Amino acid sequence: MYTIQTVLEQLKEHNVKEVSKDLAISDKRLRAALQAAGYQYSQSAKAWDYIGEEQEPLNRELIEFMSTNKPQAAKTAPKSRQKADTTTPIDSLTADEIAAIRSMLAAYKQQEGVMEAASTALEQYTDSTNSAEQLIMRTRTEIQPEEKTRKSVYFNKSISTKLDQFSEIYRIQKQDIIELALRDFFKRYKE
Repeated sequence: MYTIQTVLEQLKEHNVKEVSKDLAISDKRLRAALQAAGYQYSQSAKAWDYIGEEQEPLNRELIEFMSTNKPQAAKTAPKSRQKADTTTPIDSLTADEIAAIRSMLAAYKQQEGVMEAASTALEQYTDSTNSAEQLIMRTRTEIQPEEKTRKSVYFNKSISTKLDQFSEIYRIQKQDIIELALRDFFKRYKE
């Protein structure tokens, strides 16, 4: 999250309300955490001064000094909190906050699953529509009526059978299928 030093640097440029909004906590909670860390606001200097008895906790996380029960804390940090560098931020969370985090994670995982399922469905739909429906649309948009020429073309029997079947199933003229295939071929190999 944020160290005390980071928060103090932000407070040099912005007021408590703006910084607390960035941290997504209330300004009362931010003030209380700074006071619990051993800081006091000086009206004359318009800055937060350290008044604690121990070493200034600049590199410690702000969350370590946030009260879980009361919105206001003592003006100096409790000695037990200052000495206990081994505490993790999760130790300072209430049961309600942990439950809220768990429900957010569950919702995120559920949303992630829904997004994955939608993506798979879209891919399957795209794959199925790419073949026939897009081909039909392309025959209507890309093949313009113009003068036609007759060409005798010989295919392997297997290709000829597939062309006949495809033409019959999707009701697309064989000449349109071949013309689109040749257009794609020339696009790919740069005419």
